[in-house]
Amino acid sequence: MSAAVEYFTQFVDQEKLLVAVMGTSTHAQQITQIMQNCRVIQFSQIPHFPTIRSTSQGKILFGTYHENLSICAMIAPNVQGFYAEESTFLTELLKRVGCPLALHVLPTGLINPENKQLNVGDVVMLTDCVDCTTCHPVPKRLGMSQFIATSPIFTKYTNLISHNGVYMAFPGPTYPTPAEVSVAHEIKVDVGGITSLSTVFAATASSIQSIALGVIQAAQCSNFEGGDVNMNLAQSLNTLFTAISNEKDSYIAKPTSPAVAPLKHNKQLTYELTVPVIQGSYEEVCETEAWVKAKLSVDNPATMALIVESAFKDSLCKHIDVKSRIPYSDIPEMSAIEGEVIYGYFQGVPIYALFGTSYVNEGLPAHQITYGVRLLGTMGVQSIFFVGAFIGCDVSALSVGDLVLAKDHALLSGRNPLFGKNEDRWGARFLDVSELYHPELIKSVQTTAEEANIPLKSIFYAHMVGPVFNSPATAYYAKHYNMQAICTGMTQEIIVARHMNIASAFIGIVTASIDVQPTQLEQMDTQHLETVLSKLLQQIYKSSSTQVPRGDVEQQLQHVFKKDHVTDPAK
Repeated sequence: MSAAVEYFTQFVDQEKLLVAVMGTSTHAQQITQIMQNCRVIQFSQIPHFPTIRSTSQGKILFGTYHENLSICAMIAPNVQGFYAEESTFLTELLKRVGCPLALHVLPTGLINPENKQLNVGDVVMLTDCVDCTTCHPVPKRLGMSQFIATSPIFTKYTNLISHNGVYMAFPGPTYPTPAEVSVAHEIKVDVGGITSLSTVFAATASSIQSIALGVIQAAQCSNFEGGDVNMNLAQSLNTLFTAISNEKDSYIAKPTSPAVAPLKHNKQLTYELTVPVIQGSYEEVCETEAWVKAKLSVDNPATMALIVESAFKDSLCKHIDVKSRIPYSDIPEMSAIEGEVIYGYFQGVPIYALFGTSYVNEGLPAHQITYGVRLLGTMGVQSIFFVGAFIGCDVSALSVGDLVLAKDHALLSGRNPLFGKNEDRWGARFLDVSELYHPELIKSVQTTAEEANIPLKSIFYAHMVGPVFNSPATAYYAKHYNMQAICTGMTQEIIVARHMNIASAFIGIVTASIDVQPTQLEQMDTQHLETVLSKLLQQIYKSSSTQVPRGDVEQQLQHVFKKDHVTDPAK
């Protein structure tokens, strides 16, 4: 750290009060408008900075504001991954060079578009936050009473910004689903987004006073496309910096030396290069696809597939005319999961099936858990039926043994399989997931169940990490936000399917149920229910040859803008 401090201080005017601004590249222009005499360095130039991280692509702008302030603006690119090391490193570095104040700028969208007090273009001073990312940069408990709203700097300058509000941080890089936005609305959150709060938490833990500004760029939190870059940000920063400049003497802080302030966050700081989170290797999946097709002797490539939890394998596999199979153990990226890849025919329809899945709580990285979906997409699959188990958390709506169809989910696990640098050949960086569960497939399942006289309930579910999933408090939390069930698997794969523009439907069985009051957890015999599920899938494949096209770029853009005034994708 001493080498980093020595390098950093050569860009800072020691006679002026140092104030840090932390923002995304979206707001770089507005931030630099208020700075004079700018000098630029890259994060990667700082000694010992973990340069393999995505934030190493960012830059630091050094400049001045009038005569009293030295400004250090840390501009990171749009979210590419979520790590704690950078945030802790940078805030500790700022503390060492004597920075007492930090302003954090976050792009946000409205949670409730009908809120007449807030509009696109407004700047909101954040009073509190709800962090759904579970990626925190401090090794100790950080009480929310230490957050922004009780900071002396917040109390002093809160009247300088017209609007105050609460921010919810979603994991990203997918924008929050309508169900997730509904959860935020229920708990009276004003704005939300996918920008991490790690620098805010790290600064607070390092005793750096913070103000966080939310820049409202979109009228819908679930779709930032077409959002306006806020031109009021420069004015708001100018107002705050003027006030700080007038009272700079009350903030003077001397740089601390390593001998006086040893590093406190050793568990979060690994200065050597480490393996980053990735979405997977495009080239490797393509190589695997060619090998798997040859090994399976595919003569009639399938465009439909099943991905099935192991518990349902026996009852479903017997309905498939299996031509060939490959154990996961023969595929390096899938060898840690127990299961097999099958090629055959289901009621005369060619089909691939993956029997066996893994979960986040089992410790595998997301790119391994979702490797099968990447493989299927590369093999030409256009639609996937996922089959899994749910835990009922609303006993008034669901019972053990119920057959259910997912309509939407709330990602409460803090884990998104699209973390890491985006692979553009697979899909877009930021996804609209308002129709993550494909309407045509949902309709097909519902129609088939009705014609076969099979009871089927449509549900919203909460995806949680697990393996602890059956506490009464968890059930109450999910039920309170209109979730009827909890699931710890499949959601990662479904998001990756959407990333590759593969249509998805998620059919499941309620294998256990828990009331919001402490009761004995009900367990069930799955054999009869697996038979019911098998009949349902037989009807689907017997009566439907539905193929959902992946769609071209223009169709995807039309979908993104369907709720906006913009109708021409070219715009």
